[in-house]
Amino acid sequence: MNEYETVIITRTDMREERLAEILEKICNYIACKGKIIDETSMGVKNFAYKVKGHREGYYYYIDFKASAKVTRGLKRLYKKTNEILKFIIVKKSN
Repeated sequence: MNEYETVIITRTDMREERLAEILEKICNYIACKGKIIDETSMGVKNFAYKVKGHREGYYYYIDFKASAKVTRGLKRLYKKTNEILKFIIVKKSN
């Protein structure tokens, strides 16, 4: 298993319950097929430019261990979740 980190940016105009659902779904997906090392809420930050019509977003960081196959599935999950504005998954160097 490789070590990865991911940051997702979600819309800020949704209910807290919906945000919790999204984060739980992502963490459960990772935990079922890998291991979460750390997860941190980075709060709301302003963008330098509009992203999909939004000026700010809620940032969330997850450090995890998993296979490359898990990261591909995670990308699909991110892309089909409308509330996620942007995301990145980076493989950490060993």
